[in-house]
Amino acid sequence: MKKLTLFISLLFINCSLGQEIKIKRFSIATNVNYSFASGDNFLNKAYGDGVGVDIEGLFNIHKNFFIGIKFQENDIKLTSPEYIGNFYNPKISSYYVLIGYRNFVKSNKIYFEHKIGFGDKKVTNTSDISSYSIVGNSFEIGSRINFGLKYQINFYFGIDANFTKYDVKVVEKYKPFYNRSTQFLPVLGFKLQLGKAIKPLKVKLKE
Repeated sequence: MKKLTLFISLLFINCSLGQEIKIKRFSIATNVNYSFASGDNFLNKAYGDGVGVDIEGLFNIHKNFFIGIKFQENDIKLTSPEYIGNFYNPKISSYYVLIGYRNFVKSNKIYFEHKIGFGDKKVTNTSDISSYSIVGNSFEIGSRINFGLKYQINFYFGIDANFTKYDVKVVEKYKPFYNRSTQFLPVLGFKLQLGKAIKPLKVKLKE
C-alpha cells in the first residue's frame, strides 16, 4: 500500500510539472474504472460495485473536435440473487461511438476533454447449467482532465455516466425496474498520441 501511495504521489508531482501536450491525429487510451449503479433498478439492487477496463481509439477531425470508439468490460458482484437469479461471475460489456471536444489551458500542458457516446451494453449472467444476457441501448457522457507527460503520453482522470434502456420481457409493473439503469464510473488512465501533430485552440485563463 505504501509503494502504491508513493507511486501515485510521484506521478502527480510529474504531472504538476507538466510537459507541453502535442495533440496528434490519432490517440489510443486505456484506463481502469470503478463502476457503481444508482436508482431503483435491477443493476443497482441485484449487483454490487465493480472494477473494469476501458480501451478507446480517438481520431481528431478538426482542431479541438474528435470522434472515436470505446470498448469497456466490467466485473461486478451479484449481491441479491432474488432479483435476477442465482448466477456467478456476472459481467458488463459495452461499446460506444464517441464524439467530443477538448479545451486547452496553461500553455497546452493541461486540457479538458468532454464527450458523449452512443452504443450497446450487455449484462451477462452465468451459472453451472445456463447463461443469459440482458442487452440494451446506452447513452454515455463523460469528462477528463489530461496532463502532459513525456514521450507523447498523457495521464488523465475523470468520470463517466451512462444511461441504458433494455428490452426485458416482464409484466408491465416491473418494466421500469428491469428496463433501465444508470451507472457512474470514475476513471484513471493513460493516453498515447500518434500520427501528425495538429494545432488546437487554447483557452486563456485570467491572471
